[in-house]
Amino acid sequence: MRCLVTSALFGDTVEWKLWQVLAYYLDQSSPLSSAFDIVQDNQSYLKDQVKNLAVQEKCRSSYAHREHCVHRHILLGHTDKPVQLLLEVEQDNPVFYLDSLRASLISSVSDSEVAQSTIKLVATNLIANDHLLEGCQLLCLIKKAMDACRYMQNFHHYNEAIWLAKVALPREEYFEVMKYFY
Repeated sequence: MRCLVTSALFGDTVEWKLWQVLAYYLDQSSPLSSAFDIVQDNQSYLKDQVKNLAVQEKCRSSYAHREHCVHRHILLGHTDKPVQLLLEVEQDNPVFYLDSLRASLISSVSDSEVAQSTIKLVATNLIANDHLLEGCQLLCLIKKAMDACRYMQNFHHYNEAIWLAKVALPREEYFEVMKYFY
């Protein structure tokens, strides 16, 4: 703790960051700042991302912002909240029909093998036709987050792939995604 205080007093930000991370891992009583999310364990990171998404959702002001919230909820494995957000669109809005269909699809995802293979086929077709995020959302709906991460990496969406791996995959699979990145 003395090293952390000393580095702060002398304005050594690199040392301060190092000692802050070390203090977190040596003494779990103090929370680690979200600026160090890459070294957080997956469960803590997931909790932070869910809190962050709740704040973003309250502050949404545009269609693009709402789409971002829907996208993140789907990648996190939530189904009720994205359906609610998609159905908030006014009937005279040009995206009303599309969002209604998306809400229907999300709410009707089942565990049957036929449904899963159909959704995977549609996701693959969407990704092949330059609709990467929509295809990855479908893959996450059927619990194929690792496949979604691979597609994101292949299309050079590394940050999104790492984010998804950190919130949706077990530790071993997360490290596999990180190996590809580094």
